[in-house]
Amino acid sequence: MTSKYIGETEKNLAELFGRAEHAEVVLLFDEADSLFGKRTDVKDSNDRFANQQTNYLLQRIESFEGITLLTSNSRARFDSAFTRRLDAIIEFLAPGPVERRALWLAHLGESNTLDAVALNRLAANCDLPGGHIRNVVLSAAALAGAQGAALGEAELSAALASEYRKLGKQMPAGVGVSG
Repeated sequence: MTSKYIGETEKNLAELFGRAEHAEVVLLFDEADSLFGKRTDVKDSNDRFANQQTNYLLQRIESFEGITLLTSNSRARFDSAFTRRLDAIIEFLAPGPVERRALWLAHLGESNTLDAVALNRLAANCDLPGGHIRNVVLSAAALAGAQGAALGEAELSAALASEYRKLGKQMPAGVGVSG
């Protein structure tokens, strides 16, 4: 969609919106804050053209005759003028312990050696969203497969440590291989 050439992004967006209106499809802009970002003070021509793109999107979103979904994990990066043009803003809160337990169960499946206590400890102490839980389980499954073992606490502990390192965070106390 985006182009380094002046006016090309707007041209691409105009074509996209036009086709979407005629095809009666839903438009989904994933990580939309990169395209629908805040306008800035104009310091050079790049700022002026970035603001021009945002202005075009503001106008086009308002006149669009279809359904558009914008996803982002950073609402603060959107230009505030988009807010009044959106019919609804739905915020998905981070999962709590009950939801995290369900996520662990969904990703772990049946082939693991965790007992209810270990699962509850993971859900209570590991404040991770679903995508990170998925990463941990996939890494733990790969470790278990390489060792020819069933997925258990040792593999999950190693995978959790790796995921927390990627996040630049300390692994929570009380999580890891039990005694």
